[in-house]
Amino acid sequence: MSPEPGTGKPPGPSSPADSFLAQGKALLEQKDNEGAIALFTRGLEADPGHAQLCFFRGLARQRKEDFAGAIEDDTRAVALNPALENCYFNRASCHRALGHHAEAESDYSEFLKRQPSDSDALYRRAAVRIALKKWSSALQDLNRMLELKPGDRDGLFSRGRSLQNLSRWEEALRDYDQVLLKDPEYDPAYYNRAMCRAQLGDMLGSIQDFSRYQEKFPKEADVPFSLGHQRLNYGDYVSAAEDFEKAIRLDPKWEKDLRPLVEKARRLRKLKLEGPPRDFALACCERGWAKQGGGEFRPAVVWFERAIEADSGCGEAWRGLGTVQSDLGKYSDAVRTLGRAVELDPGNPEAWAESGRAKRMCDNNSASIADYSKALELKPDLLRAYFGRGCARLQSQDHPGAIADLTHYVGIEKGFAEAWYQRGRAFQNSGKPAEAEADFTRTLELEPGRAICLRHRGEVRLAQKNREGAAQDFEKAAELEPGWKAELDGLLAGKPAGGAGPSGTPGRPPPAAPVPKGPAPPIDWKKLKSGLAACLIWTVALVGLGLSGIPILGDLPRRALDGPYKAAWVVAHWSDPLHSPKGKNLCMEPFCVRMDTTHKYVGGHKGYTSQVDYHFCPDHSPHFLSLGLRMDGTIYVAYWVLVLVASALIFAPPIAFLSRLLLWPVLVPMVAFRKTGSSILLPGTGNWMLGVFGVLAAWLVFAIW
Repeated sequence: MSPEPGTGKPPGPSSPADSFLAQGKALLEQKDNEGAIALFTRGLEADPGHAQLCFFRGLARQRKEDFAGAIEDDTRAVALNPALENCYFNRASCHRALGHHAEAESDYSEFLKRQPSDSDALYRRAAVRIALKKWSSALQDLNRMLELKPGDRDGLFSRGRSLQNLSRWEEALRDYDQVLLKDPEYDPAYYNRAMCRAQLGDMLGSIQDFSRYQEKFPKEADVPFSLGHQRLNYGDYVSAAEDFEKAIRLDPKWEKDLRPLVEKARRLRKLKLEGPPRDFALACCERGWAKQGGGEFRPAVVWFERAIEADSGCGEAWRGLGTVQSDLGKYSDAVRTLGRAVELDPGNPEAWAESGRAKRMCDNNSASIADYSKALELKPDLLRAYFGRGCARLQSQDHPGAIADLTHYVGIEKGFAEAWYQRGRAFQNSGKPAEAEADFTRTLELEPGRAICLRHRGEVRLAQKNREGAAQDFEKAAELEPGWKAELDGLLAGKPAGGAGPSGTPGRPPPAAPVPKGPAPPIDWKKLKSGLAACLIWTVALVGLGLSGIPILGDLPRRALDGPYKAAWVVAHWSDPLHSPKGKNLCMEPFCVRMDTTHKYVGGHKGYTSQVDYHFCPDHSPHFLSLGLRMDGTIYVAYWVLVLVASALIFAPPIAFLSRLLLWPVLVPMVAFRKTGSSILLPGTGNWMLGVFGVLAAWLVFAIW
C-alpha cells in the first residue's frame, strides 16, 4: 500500500474515447504529464462536456502535483458524469496533499459509499481522521481495513496510534509488536511502543525502545527527554541526569523545565547512597505524587514501591501506593495497603479518607463510614470526606445522614455534578421528589446528557404527576440508552394523556394565537448617539487602562483584554509544537505567552482543598488579593465574573455591529423602499448574543488551553 496522498486511481469503464483522449492516455502511460495535459486541454476545447477528458486531465495534473488544478478537473468531471466514482478518491487525495483534511474525509466517504470494501480508501480516510484527531472514527476504518488486508504493516501502525491516543495502551502495544515482527527496521514503531510501555509501567522495555530509536535519530531532542524520564522512573539517576543534559544541549528551550529534573536526579542518587532512608523515601513519594497527579498511575506505583523498599515504615509511601491502587481500580489491594498506612500514621486524615474510599468501592459501607468519620474527626474541613461518607451512607440506606453530608459538600463545592446527583438519589429514596428533581436538574446543568440522571428525573416528575416532563426525560434517556426504552415506556403506560382526565379535569387550553409583528420603527438618533457615546467612553477607558498597565481595580482592565488576546494567540499557534508544546499551560500574567509555567500559590488555606494555584512562568508571580482563608476562592470567582463582564463590554459591541453590518446589503434596500423602519440597521438581540458568545468562546479557548 502506498499512503502517499498524491497518487490517483484510473477510472472505471468509460465511453469510447476520441483521438485526443486516446493520445493523451498514451502519453500519460509514458509519464509525460505535460504532453498529456496539453492534449486533454485541446480535446476539452473541442468538447467541453467530455467527462473522461476532465477526469484524465485531473489525473495528469495530480501526478504533476498541481493539486488545485486536479481538484477543479475532478469536480467538473463528476458533475458531468456522476458514475465516475474514482473522481471522489482522486479529489480526496488532492485535498489530503494540500492539508484539507475535512474535505478529504468527505470525499473518501463519498467514494466508500460506492466502494465500501476498498481497503486503500479505508486506510486513507483513517489517515485524514487521525490528522483531524478523530481517533475513534479512524479506529473503525482501520479495523475494517485490517479485516480486508490482515497483517498490513501500515494499517497496524496507524491502528496502534489511534488506540494509543484513546489510552488503550495494551491494545496499542500489541499492534506495535506485530509491526516490528513484520518489519524490525520500522523505527517509528519503536518510539510509539516505548511510550506505551512507559504508560504500562514497563520502564526497562521503554528504555530499550527509546535507546534503539535514539541510535537512529541522535539529534531529536524529545528522545533523550523521554528517555531521561524513564530512566528516572527506573532508578538510573546518573543516566537520567545525562539524558536531560543532552536534551537541553539539543534544544535549549527546555533548560527551565529540565534543569530542576537534573538536580532532582542527582539529589535522589545522593540520598540513596548517603542520606537517611526516610529522606530518600519521602523524595520518592514526592515523585510518586507528581506522577499520580499527572494521571501516570503505573509509574507512580513504581515510585511508591521504591519508597517502601527504602523505608517500610514510611506511612506516606503506603498512603500513596494505596491511593494509586484505587485509581487503577484495585480496591481490594488498596484496602490492605491503606490499612498499613493508617497503622503507621494514625493521625493522617488523608490516609483515613482514602481508606474510606477504597472500602466504599468494595461495598464495605459501615467500615467506610467509620474511616471517613475518623478523617473528619482529625480534620473537620476535609471536604472530600463529607462526599465519600455521604455516598457510603446512601448505599447503606441512611438517607438523612447522606443528605446531611452531601448538603455540606455542595454548600461549598457547587460545581461537582456527582454530589448533586447523589443527593438527588437520597431525596428520591426519602420520598422527596421535588427536592430530588431540583438536584437532578442541577446535575444535568453541570453534566448534560447523563442518561441515568434523565431517567431518575423522569421518575420523580412522574411521582409529581408531571407526565409531560417525565415523557421528555424518558425520551432523551432512551435515545442515549436504547435498551431502556421498553422499560421506560412501561413506566408511562396507564397514565392519563392530554385532554380531560378521569376525574373530569379539563385539558390544557389551546395556545394563544401569535401576535403579528409590524415593521421595525425608525432609528431614535438621540438615544443612538448617547448609547454610542457611553459605549465608546467605557471601551476607550478600559482599553486605555489595560494597555497602559496601570494596576487599577485589581488589574481588571488588563485581564479583560488578556483573555481574548491569549485566545487569539492559542488559535494562531495551535499546531506549533515549538510555541505551544503538548501538556503545557500559558502564564496567567496578562499578555505573557510563555509556556514554561509551574503552579504557584495564589490564595486560600495552604495545604487544604481551598488552596488556589495558578500557572505562572519563572519571571512572574501571582499578585491577587490573598487573605489565606477559604473565602479567597469565592473572591476569585467574583473577580473572574467581573473580568468576563468587562471583557464582554469591550468586545461584544464591535462584534454585534460588524455582524449586523454584513446584513446591510439586504437591509438597506428594504429601508430605502420603506418596507421596514431604519432601526433594523442596528444590531438586534441575535447580534448582541453573538457578541457575548464570541467573547465567552474566546475565554473558553484560553481556559481549556
